[in-house]
Amino acid sequence: MPIFTFHTSLLSAQKTGNPNLTNTTLSGGGVAVIALSTNDNGITFTTNTLVSNTAATLVNVTIDGSLFRIDQALNGQYMAVVKAQRPHYNVFPFISAMSFVPTSALSASNTSNIFVNTPNTRRKRNLGY
Repeated sequence: MPIFTFHTSLLSAQKTGNPNLTNTTLSGGGVAVIALSTNDNGITFTTNTLVSNTAATLVNVTIDGSLFRIDQALNGQYMAVVKAQRPHYNVFPFISAMSFVPTSALSASNTSNIFVNTPNTRRKRNLGY
């Protein structure tokens, strides 16, 4: 079973439900959320030391109906779109040369035995959920 551990989550405060998650933001670590589809709450990823917020080269990428601007320095990194309903995550490799991620590149977290570990899942585990 593949396990993906991500350290940064960009989530919409309006879409995460009640109670709202803490530290919800729509940009950071070389990624900006431009527009979220109805079924998406945000994106989670792990940034690397090559990402520079001052001289970033951002590319527009459409993923499962949502639009993100992602730094080219994150090329080859795995990311996951945070879904509002099950499956909770769609994991994909970011390829900076592509302006969209094809559906065939998406792996759903609960249908293909993929475990996604994010700051929020770790917080919930520590709280006993």
